Amino acid sequence: MKKAIVVAALLLTPLLVLPGCGGHPGRETLEAPGYPWDITADEVKANLEAEGLDYTVLDDGRLHVTECEPLFGLPTKDLNIAFSTKGPLEGVSWQIDEAHKDDMIRELKNHLGEPVTSYCPAQIDILSENFSVFLASNCVTDDTLIWHSEAPLSETWTEEARANFEEGYKENSFRNNGTDENRFADAPDSTARRSGEDVTVWHGSRAFKQWFANNWEKTVTFQQLTDDVWVVSFSRIVSPF
Repeated sequence: MKKAIVVAALLLTPLLVLPGCGGHPGRETLEAPGYPWDITADEVKANLEAEGLDYTVLDDGRLHVTECEPLFGLPTKDLNIAFSTKGPLEGVSWQIDEAHKDDMIRELKNHLGEPVTSYCPAQIDILSENFSVFLASNCVTDDTLIWHSEAPLSETWTEEARANFEEGYKENSFRNNGTDENRFADAPDSTARRSGEDVTVWHGSRAFKQWFANNWEKTVTFQQLTDDVWVVSFSRIVSPF
């Protein structure tokens, strides 16, 4: 089994396709074909029923379709569609067989342009008692291609949205762990060993700033799951607060 699928939204716990740059129709929106970001769960269910596709609602709320329609004209299986707790579409993923890997890469590049060469999203340091953030190792590898929004959350989310996220995260932490203001206190940057590397760790308000500066709202990944299966995933970060 290969490493877990890279989806930015997991650091917290996708009709109309607009024209993109350079002739790539999905480059600006990073939308999955047939799944615009503003589509609702009811609309997705209605579309699946109209296509005669059986779906299952999983325990985590995802819609799962075993036998599904082609993506970019290529055969797929195990379609998963996730919506955030607040309603908006959060992610769509398909599995494809190894035999169609090269064709899918070509179609993704036609739709999105060239993938990024480096992707090191900010991760919350779950090993630390206090709120802190560090940058992940480069997620782009021989078996992982990634596309993401042109600008990070620090530029695409409004100041109000970032402030609401920060306050909501703190309130959620206090509710789950007991009120402790020191958990989010500012402190000098430090160094920690993560995944065999020494990384800079930011604390308090600097940690939030780095999280916004090093995460992108929308991400597309194409990654090997097993020797015979690849996964293409369109996802986005939706604030739960």
